Amino acid sequence: ARAFVNKGLNGPSFREYNDEYPHERYTIGFAGGNDPSFYVNTQDNTEIHRGDPAFAKIVSGFDTMQRLEDQTRTNTDGTSIWFKDRIGIQKMTILE
Repeated sequence: ARAFVNKGLNGPSFREYNDEYPHERYTIGFAGGNDPSFYVNTQDNTEIHRGDPAFAKIVSGFDTMQRLEDQTRTNTDGTSIWFKDRIGIQKMTILE
């Protein structure tokens, strides 16, 4: 988020939804707020994220995604979208 602010940006420079890029499992979308937050869809969330742009799809590293899904959440039944401990991305590759 700091990198966006340092460049004078409050959030993503676009906000458009396209039916050709649904929020299927392992797609990545921008959150609906005015910050550069994003989320990974761990199931098909097309219906609940209409209006939010999906801009990427995970194509490998599914074992890592499973470990992420298995992490402790902020509530006891595991239904929260928030993890108990902060999780960071160490490396990603953008494919064209």
